[in-house]
Amino acid sequence: MTAAGVTHAAGLHFRQSGPPDGPVLVLSASLGCDARVWTPLLPHLPSHLRVIRYDHRGHGASPAPDGPYTMGQLVRDTESLLDSLGVGACVFLGQGLGGLIAQALATKRPDLVRALVLSGTGARLDTAAIWDARADTVQARGMAAIAAQMLKRVVYTCVFAQR
Repeated sequence: MTAAGVTHAAGLHFRQSGPPDGPVLVLSASLGCDARVWTPLLPHLPSHLRVIRYDHRGHGASPAPDGPYTMGQLVRDTESLLDSLGVGACVFLGQGLGGLIAQALATKRPDLVRALVLSGTGARLDTAAIWDARADTVQARGMAAIAAQMLKRVVYTCVFAQR
């Protein structure tokens, strides 16, 4: 099963692959990344998994309604996506921002998350002042202005950054 470029009721862009009845693995990317960041990982995953990867609101092909966005909104978006896809329980792999969403979703909806894999994340990431400064930079100069800084923070892409 492949459903590329499909949207659900809340409008998030997502891709899924694997058998529709397979165990579900959800891949949730870090700030500034979209579902394509997981593409190099896909060939290494077991073929019996139903893999769902998505773009957060304001990322990739998902809509970017006026912000700022709250963690609550991002968690509700993910919750709505999984509910609309009929996910009963999943393994949720979250990187950075995706890890924050994963933790909140597991707390709010333990019926949706049976296991967490957290990478480059924490219970809280940086201070409000640091996030505000990043947001100001991106609004003034675009994502390219912080791309090198963000790439260094994403542990699993270090090898790809050298290519």
